[in-house]
Amino acid sequence: MNITEITNPTQKSEICNNILRALPDWFGIESAIVDYVNSVSRMKMWSLFENENAIGFIAIHEHNQNAAEIYVMGILQEYHKFGYGKKLIEKAEAYLSENNFKYLT
Repeated sequence: MNITEITNPTQKSEICNNILRALPDWFGIESAIVDYVNSVSRMKMWSLFENENAIGFIAIHEHNQNAAEIYVMGILQEYHKFGYGKKLIEKAEAYLSENNFKYLT
């Protein structure tokens, strides 16, 4: 497993779309999925890959130079409970810390 920053806006949206649609128990509102898919293209995003397949992601909305939030994240259900979500959050925290952000919500 490796975590990679995704910089291509189209790839960000594709990863988000594929994973959220695979999680209907958590993301079942079509308008919300569409909003997430459109919005992540402009945000910092990292994805967790198994081989070449994205199995999870986290997108960070930077409000200002001090504060950011986890806008959306998802991990395919078969990969839950292995600590992958924690690894994605740690990756985002490391980026924010390196860039002198003070708050993450």
